[in-house]
Amino acid sequence: FLEFLDSKEIKPTDAETITDSVIDWKDEDDLHHINGAETPYYQDLSEPYEAKNASFDSIEELMLVKGVTPLIFEDIRDGITVFGTGQININFASHEILVSIPGIDDNAADEILNHIEKDGPIHNDEELRALFFSIGIAGGAFEDIKKYLTLSVQNFVTIRSVCSSSIDVADDAVKHQYKIIAEISPQAKRILAVYPD
Repeated sequence: FLEFLDSKEIKPTDAETITDSVIDWKDEDDLHHINGAETPYYQDLSEPYEAKNASFDSIEELMLVKGVTPLIFEDIRDGITVFGTGQININFASHEILVSIPGIDDNAADEILNHIEKDGPIHNDEELRALFFSIGIAGGAFEDIKKYLTLSVQNFVTIRSVCSSSIDVADDAVKHQYKIIAEISPQAKRILAVYPD
């Protein structure tokens, strides 16, 4: 997460505050990390509330966390999610997300994306290891990166939608853009969140 915030050119002190505060927001104890915040910090605000001590239900909840300003939130919102395992599926990651992984630089990210575009998705650990070996990442360096990655397909999808209103304004339909998070699995097909994009 620190690497991701750094890729967004967020000041290191702000990135450390946000990262520690996110951990404190989610953990069940009342001990705060060096730059973090627990309930006593939030209770001293002009509009007091408590640390959640549980996982995030929406990315917008991040706005409640110490250090996250509206500008920072807008800058990072497209690169974060509350769904999934916490690992990044390399087959769907953007360049921006790949370079936020410790050990993957711009050149390695370009090579990975070119490989996936040319040869299709990576299906197993052997293919993943071979790809990284071909770009000069092997052994311990590969193992360090691999812990951030997954090849499993999640049941969550992001849908970007553009729609026009039925009411014309000055002969032009008003267009609205939304991002929809949906769960699609054999057991369930449901919309989990919708927000303006």
